[in-house]
Amino acid sequence: MAIRLTSRSRSALRAGLATVTLSALLFTSAVMPAHAADAGPTDTGITWTESTHQFAAQNVSITADHTTLTVNWEPAAGFTHNYRVTVKQDSRIAIARYLKRGPLQLGAPTVVPGTEYTVTIEAIDAWDIDPIAGTAITSSPFSLTPEAAPPSPNDPSEPGDSPAPGESPAPGANGGGEQTPPGNQPPTSPDSPHTPPSSGNETAPTGVPSAPQGVIAGILSDTSVGVNFLPPKNPGNSTVHSYIVRLTPTDNSPSIETTLSEAHELASKYVIVENLIPGKTYKVEVAAKNNAGVGPFATPDYETVTLTPTPNTTLAVSVPTGQKIDALDPSTPTTFTVAGTGYTGEAASTNGVDVVISDTELWRPGIFPIPEFVKQVHIAPAQIVNGAFSTTVTLDLTTDKIDLGREYVIGTLAAGASQLSERRLDEGTEFSFAPAAPKNPVLSLSGKNGVRIVWDRPTDARITSYSVKLYRVVDGQEVYANQREVGKALNAVEFFGLKDGVYVATVQSEIQDSSSFFAPPLRSVLVRTGQVTIQTASTPDADMVPAAPKGLNLRLALKDATALEASWLEPSHKPGGKVTNYDIELRGSDQSVRTLKADMNDPLPEFMTIKDLKLGVTYTFTVRAQNAHGWSAWSEPSNPITIPANLDDFAMTPPSEVFASVDKDTSKATVQWIRSGYEPKNGRWLVRIECVTSCPTGFKSFIKDAPTDTDFVVLDNLRPGVYKASLKLVDGARSSAVVVSNNFTVGTPAVVPNPQITVTPTENIDPAAATTFTVTATGYLGSSASRGIYVVVADPSVWTPGKAPTTSALATFAGATWVKPHEIRDGSFTATVTVPAGTFDRAKSYVVGTMAAHELSISDRSMDAGTAISFVTAPAPKPEPQPEPQPGPGTQPGPNPNPKPGPDPKPQPQPGPGTQPSPKPGPGTPDASVHVMTNGATVNSFVMGEEANVDLVFTQAKEGSTWKVSLHSTPVELGTIVVKNGKATLKIPAAVAATFTAGDHTLVITPVSDKTAKEIRLPWKVSQAPAKPQKPTPPAVTPPSKVPPTVVPPTVVPPKADAPKVQAPSSTDKPSVAKPSDSATPKVTQQASPSGKSASPRLASTGAETAPIALLGLLLLGVGVLTRRSVRQS
Repeated sequence: MAIRLTSRSRSALRAGLATVTLSALLFTSAVMPAHAADAGPTDTGITWTESTHQFAAQNVSITADHTTLTVNWEPAAGFTHNYRVTVKQDSRIAIARYLKRGPLQLGAPTVVPGTEYTVTIEAIDAWDIDPIAGTAITSSPFSLTPEAAPPSPNDPSEPGDSPAPGESPAPGANGGGEQTPPGNQPPTSPDSPHTPPSSGNETAPTGVPSAPQGVIAGILSDTSVGVNFLPPKNPGNSTVHSYIVRLTPTDNSPSIETTLSEAHELASKYVIVENLIPGKTYKVEVAAKNNAGVGPFATPDYETVTLTPTPNTTLAVSVPTGQKIDALDPSTPTTFTVAGTGYTGEAASTNGVDVVISDTELWRPGIFPIPEFVKQVHIAPAQIVNGAFSTTVTLDLTTDKIDLGREYVIGTLAAGASQLSERRLDEGTEFSFAPAAPKNPVLSLSGKNGVRIVWDRPTDARITSYSVKLYRVVDGQEVYANQREVGKALNAVEFFGLKDGVYVATVQSEIQDSSSFFAPPLRSVLVRTGQVTIQTASTPDADMVPAAPKGLNLRLALKDATALEASWLEPSHKPGGKVTNYDIELRGSDQSVRTLKADMNDPLPEFMTIKDLKLGVTYTFTVRAQNAHGWSAWSEPSNPITIPANLDDFAMTPPSEVFASVDKDTSKATVQWIRSGYEPKNGRWLVRIECVTSCPTGFKSFIKDAPTDTDFVVLDNLRPGVYKASLKLVDGARSSAVVVSNNFTVGTPAVVPNPQITVTPTENIDPAAATTFTVTATGYLGSSASRGIYVVVADPSVWTPGKAPTTSALATFAGATWVKPHEIRDGSFTATVTVPAGTFDRAKSYVVGTMAAHELSISDRSMDAGTAISFVTAPAPKPEPQPEPQPGPGTQPGPNPNPKPGPDPKPQPQPGPGTQPSPKPGPGTPDASVHVMTNGATVNSFVMGEEANVDLVFTQAKEGSTWKVSLHSTPVELGTIVVKNGKATLKIPAAVAATFTAGDHTLVITPVSDKTAKEIRLPWKVSQAPAKPQKPTPPAVTPPSKVPPTVVPPTVVPPKADAPKVQAPSSTDKPSVAKPSDSATPKVTQQASPSGKSASPRLASTGAETAPIALLGLLLLGVGVLTRRSVRQS
């Protein structure tokens, strides 16, 4: 390959190569091993801009051979940090890499003939973030031309030509006459002809929409499922105006249907179906509807979801006595004791639990984990007894990788195959470290009457200052003499004008909270110097008592509105030595006075929490300080704080303001508010979006909700216009006042994210060997990429672009990595992710893809992209001779080509609902009655062992009254219900129904809260459970899709009597790569299924399915994960 100089950028490739060009722009190269290029002379025609900066790169050159482009340079003398190498392709940044020196080698498909390149190299500062001004050097433009490259079959014209105005792309550009979206290219190969994917699971009649695409269902709790989908490929002869989401129990109970027709529902294509029955299995289906009618229904790949119980987990984390979990000493190891309860369910009982210490950027409860844990202790299922376990984890900063400048959490998450999908076992407690202490402090004489203290600065970027205190030793006691605060850059202090005597000093690191001027700094442990003696004339001591403390502050305790937190500043004037004690007086508006003592052994004695206070009382406090010479005067009173009189009402207090802002780049709107931290745990924020003016035609106001531990919502689908947001806090029947935001204007996005990825390799992947995928990406722009990007390898049934995750405990990623924000340059990055050997399952299809990272993954779908991969062909089964069977008398050999199916089993009759009898009067005439119904029909019986979900319709019962329901004569407690709008719902699990006894009984409904109401008694029956019919196994049909086919061995068809038996391949057989057929098009055959129906078409030569499994791409981590988490918490 040769390098050709150009004076301008070449035009885009012809539209027939549009997708190839786009993939090339995604630049999938990786940094190659650092060795010199073995071929290709340096092209002396390339020139470089000059830089006289001392740190500019030296001896820069570019070489090329037939497969690689190599950029080489040497670092400047004395420069030890990275250089950033930016490669632009047709004036667009294709890749940016950080290296200390060359070479940087870029391989195919990075090297694209006919496109123009420039290379810029610049030195980066010590933080590896910003370039050093004046160090940049840039090459002149150049392009690469192949030496004897054959013309592309899809591009018969000159690569530099552009389509004329109005010219359409070549029909063969993507296997058909229409443009295929980037990242969803249909698979083509010499071995398997491309079959255009169908639009859904069923064929759509004329006029109605085709089936929705990419349906996925996620379990949010044991009574709710979230369903997400893509629009149909073909909307039919009119616009789709609604969707029907149908959940059908597999026990043939009535289906539950939900219609999505509101504008925000049509935009999100997401719905939460609630009030489901725990333990049941539901088939999930979605159909689109237009003016012509309802199209065919589509299901997820896995079709059904089973509502397993949601565990009720709690986690307690403690540290040894004398340590504080929010100010641990980094110089000594810390042993955490972790105890959990409520860890039940499929994930815990199958895979156990992992106790981990993690950077909160990589994992925290409710967030998809990047499994780069600092510590990880596995709790096996056998160690979890009745949902409980206990263990210890020791953290030692001398051996464990901890960055004191980052935040960490210790917690639990599901282990093994459940770790990436099961968020209901996520629990955690954040911890932090006090600043690292100074090292090796030394006190020495300085001049006639002075001393000097020096120390080594610790490695802790959080430190803001050092506090140095000097003490004079008098009668064996250390008396405060002086102190000084110095900045973090200094490591020496001098004191002069000292009296005769023996002196000692202490040095302490400090971290000042930048968000609060009055908050006391976080201090390290004290380090002490040795003693020195000054021998000069001395004078008697003056008044030595300290000054009165100042800076008093009183506030409600965090997350506990019944307690107070008090803080103050250490006296600034302490001539008589250090403070040895504090007295605190707390005074209430009820004339109460409490005297308290500070804990002088605490690293921060000027801070304390005060509990056992009275509701509705207003408090203030004063404080005085003591040293060896006596007490200071009392301080001025603090600010007053009132303990709420009604905690429930206080919890419903809304924020004082709601703020709305719009990202000018992407036009995404964010509505934010400040939480008090005391909101009810089970409450919800409701945010109503309304039009003020200039909104799109047909816009309707809509509501977004969020859990109470959230303080924002993101609106990424608003069209240009002026809007306002109204916020309300709700908790059951209670609601707060409404707070209205400022008006906010949504315009046309200035930056439109266009995430595109190129992945290598994508074909002939051997599942038996470890595979490293290189992902090169462009178009990751705007705030959506501000937290970085997740790159994952996934089974599409687990993760799908724009969809919520599958919440099955068996769902997992094959591989994952995190691209940090600073690694994304002008929307571009290159990352690698490795899948260990044996991880892939040949029976599944996989994609490599991207999503927004961390909290943005919850609500932002704009960073989703995916590319399908395919496996090397599996070995074909070897035939084995089989003896010819002897026909019996009167029997014609050979199978019946058209066997008649047997009659379908019919379900046993269920006891029909009879007429609801009138309640028997109890003692006196009851002033309330009840009617029991299921799905709108009256019932008066239960079935042993079967779940039941009944509605109790009351007459003359008090609204909000509580009733206990039980089944007599042998009492079985069925639960407690609350009357709302005259109704109540009672759910009876199968485990409770299994305790019933067949026969006549009485359903007893007893008032609990309303003592004036009377007991209601209804005659009731319990019948035996009918025998369950055996359903015939349907033939397996593989739905068509856009993912390259996973090559599997051919289906073994029952042989004829005179046919040889086909033997399945041995586990020791090595897989072979399928070779291209000699014929132009491989023969496609139809293979009969055991049921006699035609199965999916298969390749005669390889047995591979030509209808590949549907490409759903990469999942969105956020919506399902957090929703599932929030539902579990609530």
